[in-house]
Amino acid sequence: MTSPPEAADADESVADEASLDAKPSPAHIIWQKKTNVGQQKQFDFQYLRFWASQFSLSYTERRRVDGERTVTPRDQHVVVFAEEEPNTEGITVGEQTWSLAPQSTPRTFIEIDEAGLTRVQGWENSMCFDIIELIVDGPGVTFRTASGDTKKLRIKQFVERPKQ
Repeated sequence: MTSPPEAADADESVADEASLDAKPSPAHIIWQKKTNVGQQKQFDFQYLRFWASQFSLSYTERRRVDGERTVTPRDQHVVVFAEEEPNTEGITVGEQTWSLAPQSTPRTFIEIDEAGLTRVQGWENSMCFDIIELIVDGPGVTFRTASGDTKKLRIKQFVERPKQ
């Protein structure tokens, strides 16, 4: 496994180093840091991007409203495991036919917003969690929720469609 990429510019690198000093382990993506006002979530989305690339998974960032988690737009960090196969449509004008393929959409994914609220979309169902700790562990992730639950997910569960 190679090392994670360096920060693009010096100012960003200094900010990253200061915020990552209290990172419990290199594998942590989300963790809590004790402050004078209580616990505060910390994030290392750069390492999440690096982890996804190690397994040839798609990583995207976007800003949107997810009605199940909030009513205001938030930055979303998404690791896509499998995409929906788009249906192609054809249009015929005269003797010419064109095929239109819609953009593929994520089918199974983990989507984390800037507050640590997370949607896990599997083949069969979708669940939302308030994650307080997320650790990558080889081809999987382990996370702890604000309600005290611990979940372990493996890439294979999300890449391979279950047999019917």
